[in-house]
Amino acid sequence: MKEKLVVFLFLMVLALWITVSALVVPAYGSFQGNEKQVLGAHEPAGCETDMAYLDDASAKVAKLGDGLVIVVARLGDGESSRSLNRRRLAKVRQYLSEEKGLKERVIVAEGEHVKGYGRIEVYIEGKLLYVLPIRRNKPILSPCPG
Repeated sequence: MKEKLVVFLFLMVLALWITVSALVVPAYGSFQGNEKQVLGAHEPAGCETDMAYLDDASAKVAKLGDGLVIVVARLGDGESSRSLNRRRLAKVRQYLSEEKGLKERVIVAEGEHVKGYGRIEVYIEGKLLYVLPIRRNKPILSPCPG
């Protein structure tokens, strides 16, 4: 009788664990093996690295066929210029639209201030994919060779 109770409790705990795991693990649709989700440096990495993240995001949205890229710019500590935020957004929109051919599939928005570095957040299918920190009061993707 005691063995049956132990087996029953074990099976209940196992079932609970499986249920909770299914609810907690985020679903990324067609993006599989994304242990690097919400990547980006904790420190500003520079133009080439930012371009590599944007290139990867554009490739992922191109695979979706009709997906959108949402880009949110957030000012950081010591930044107050909304025009800086708009210039950052315009540069990313131009890069994704013209260089990567996403045209009408790029949506941009200004977000609230954040602590630390200002940043660009890249979302695909409504999921945060990358966070790109930017040096204080500096543009993104500039200066960039070539």
